[in-house]
Amino acid sequence: MAYRMVKSPHVSALDLSPVRPHLPATQSAALLRRGQPQGHAGRQARAPDLVFMRDALRLAILLDREVKDPLFFKIQRMSTHRIGHVAKLRNAANLRAVMPYLKEAYRFAQREQRGKL
Repeated sequence: MAYRMVKSPHVSALDLSPVRPHLPATQSAALLRRGQPQGHAGRQARAPDLVFMRDALRLAILLDREVKDPLFFKIQRMSTHRIGHVAKLRNAANLRAVMPYLKEAYRFAQREQRGKL
């Protein structure tokens, strides 16, 4: 699997999704906060976003349900069936705890891309 490193003066991120190449990374992030899709076509699934921070990895995923887990410090409803979850992974235990949600996010993105939602 190939990943693309996105570099800007503001953020270094391992982005696992299509981005708008004409927008800086900070503008792309602002679009996500407002719930606008990243891709050029209407309802395109958003893959997980992983940002390297000084003391942690910040993982943002989309699920079709709201998860009440203390691992997620930010939860935002993007639309009826798209809820964004953000977690800071500070150690291996955090990574193991988030893996089931990461798999669920992958399955959700696959279903959404096939138009089953």
